[in-house]
Amino acid sequence: MATSIFNYCSLLFLFLLLFPFLTLSERCNPSDKKALLQLKKDLHNPYILASWNPKDDCCDWYCVKCDEKTNRIISLDISSSVPDTDFSAQIPDSIANLPYLQYLEFHKLPKLTGPLNPAIAKLTRLTFLRIDYTNLSGPIPDFLAQLKNLDLIILSHNNLSGPIPASLSQLPKLGSLQLDHNKLTGPIPDSFGYFKSSPDLWLHNNQLSGKIPASLAKQNTTRILLQRNKLEGDASMLFSAKKTTEQLDISRNMLSFDVSKVGFARTLIYLDMNHNKIYGKLPEGLNAVENLQAFNGLIGCGAAAGGVEPTTEGVGVGEGGSRGFEALGLAAATSDANVSQGTFYMTCKSSEVERKAPNDPRKWRRKAPNENGGV
Repeated sequence: MATSIFNYCSLLFLFLLLFPFLTLSERCNPSDKKALLQLKKDLHNPYILASWNPKDDCCDWYCVKCDEKTNRIISLDISSSVPDTDFSAQIPDSIANLPYLQYLEFHKLPKLTGPLNPAIAKLTRLTFLRIDYTNLSGPIPDFLAQLKNLDLIILSHNNLSGPIPASLSQLPKLGSLQLDHNKLTGPIPDSFGYFKSSPDLWLHNNQLSGKIPASLAKQNTTRILLQRNKLEGDASMLFSAKKTTEQLDISRNMLSFDVSKVGFARTLIYLDMNHNKIYGKLPEGLNAVENLQAFNGLIGCGAAAGGVEPTTEGVGVGEGGSRGFEALGLAAATSDANVSQGTFYMTCKSSEVERKAPNDPRKWRRKAPNENGGV
């Protein structure tokens, strides 16, 4: 009897001793490991992703993260900053075999080519999609509108072309849409005035044309970046003292409206309107924008048909009314060539006043979620 008890206790002790190792060996879901190994194979370079050894736990591999409770792969982040990620390929179909993915990122991979693979449409749990600084080409596909959990889309700095799909406005949780630095054409969809979530819109440095849809007046968007396109007509619907806009850049388009008739959000941090056909007097309401750090307002702005050029009369940016700006541009429109000429109308407290605000205001950009889903 004593021997049996001793043997039982010995087996129990051995089991408890080995249990942590047994648990670790089973952490990686077999189907996820199979999918990742197939994805590696589909990238056509046997030397990349060297840590993806089939003998090891896939939850310990570079570029991936497992959920702590389910042990399913929830994050795939392949970027040039990770060792052994140099490959020439397209996004493989095998990406669809990771159904629990919430975060998908291909970043700074210049040899990643081809279109956005329709297989991504099967990743219905995605909240974060980032494919930027690649050579991705072709149109932005409508299937993105099927991914209803998306909070952040970053498709910047690629070679995407064609129109922006109107269907993207059907994404109910979208917090930021970043499509800048591509070759997108056509107008901004009218449907963008009907987003439920008022996402940040990064549409700058494309070839967008036509008028800004009046429906955007309904959106209370934190960041609207439309600079360096071919947009024309009215942009006053983007302005309102009732909005909570922090960043607004409509510079280097062909927009024309009376700036004296718009209201400015008190929350504005960055405002750039230069190199358009804006006219009228800056409204005194601009004095209430206490947090404005960068303002590039009148450089290159021409006179209206009636011959009225923009002025700063009544705005407290002169002697005795100036604030400390990080960057400030308020030159007179004295050249038909739309260049920064003329003189400043004020003196400023800042010791580093520039004639124009920074071209890339990313210091105020929306932060991408960290691996825990926070910001």
